[in-house]
Amino acid sequence: MVIRKDLGAVFPEVLKSESIRPLVPRDVDLDYIRKKFKEGGIETDLSPEAHASLSQKTFLNFHDPEGRGPGLAEAIGQKRVVPLLELSYELMNPHRRLDKKNKNSSARGMRQWVADLVQLVADPEPTPEKIENFCIRTNQRVKKGYPEGKFPKSFATVPDPDPTFASVPPDSIPKLWNFLTTPFKK
Repeated sequence: MVIRKDLGAVFPEVLKSESIRPLVPRDVDLDYIRKKFKEGGIETDLSPEAHASLSQKTFLNFHDPEGRGPGLAEAIGQKRVVPLLELSYELMNPHRRLDKKNKNSSARGMRQWVADLVQLVADPEPTPEKIENFCIRTNQRVKKGYPEGKFPKSFATVPDPDPTFASVPPDSIPKLWNFLTTPFKK
């Protein structure tokens, strides 16, 4: 576990299933995340088009110019697109019942979460409000990823997201982090 002397555990360790708690802005060390992204081959010096793409709300696929996909594809590289899709489907919880129309919610939520993180880290001037918003969105995705009412008590104060907000399986974030920070080998 990475420990910062002044803060205790930092992102993403606070979201590991054995110690899960809501993420707070002081957990987000952007210099550390940028360093780990660089080691993993994730690009954070993105084109204006990629920044514009990441600022969109929707994420339908990696090619839709109206969504977040093209920006995320530029950051992670085309060679990681299919492996990210495969990982997100592999990490979906098969025991969690979802509406038919929303059967891929957690896979979509994982892609949205990766886009949220890349958007924050690639921002040349991330404000405290943007970091706070990233934490809230992450916490909402995690809270929604638990079966109805089964989230840890520490998430009780996390505001409920909009019903269409995509969830993530609670244990997926450390696995997605490893995917992003490990040099890609095919």
